[in-house]
Amino acid sequence: MKIKAIIPVLITFFFSITAFAQMPNIASLMANKVDPSVVPESYVFSWKYVMEIQSDGKTMNAEYLIEKDAPYIGMRMNQAGNQMMMVMDTKNKLNIGTIGQGAQKMAMAAKSPEMIAEAEKPTADKKYTFKSLPEKTLLGYKCKGVEASDANTTIVFYYTNDAPVSFAELFKSSLATAKVPDAFSSYFKPGEKPLMLAMEMTDKTNGKKTSLKGLSLEKEVFTFTKSEYRFM
Repeated sequence: MKIKAIIPVLITFFFSITAFAQMPNIASLMANKVDPSVVPESYVFSWKYVMEIQSDGKTMNAEYLIEKDAPYIGMRMNQAGNQMMMVMDTKNKLNIGTIGQGAQKMAMAAKSPEMIAEAEKPTADKKYTFKSLPEKTLLGYKCKGVEASDANTTIVFYYTNDAPVSFAELFKSSLATAKVPDAFSSYFKPGEKPLMLAMEMTDKTNGKKTSLKGLSLEKEVFTFTKSEYRFM
């Protein structure tokens, strides 16, 4: 379940939700496997953000674990009764995948790819149009709306600058090297840390839609402790 990167900087800035929601398979992790010694001893999270993702006729909920201003994020899912978790650490360029509970918890660490591949970066001559949409209140936060379109795709998204946490720090290094279209850059100011609360992407060629919707944002303290896992 992965959104096509029509506007890669847009998708990256708003934390590439569907790409991250697709847990990497074992073969992918094995191909980039690293020694567990490079994994930090712990990752602390203080917030849980639950999002509903609809794509290809399927609906799923994903729990995102966030620590304010931290360059990492966690995601928890339950697939076929298996408790799975992924930690993506952009500072150390690591993905840590875990599965199981209690004494049966296992993990694997792998080198993570660059968030924006050179070939996927948007160029200044791309014909995108942007327009502001009426504000909405989502999860109690006042949200600004933007519609971004090109010949093949329309993306409508709503974001707030008032949430206590965001994913801005996570993708800061990728955004620093991305070429942002001039029209898009005017919507965001330096220092802003927006959190996306809703997005819908429509493929104009076939009508296919992928949507994301924030369901809840609440405090929940959780610590990933490396010593509790048996690394493969």
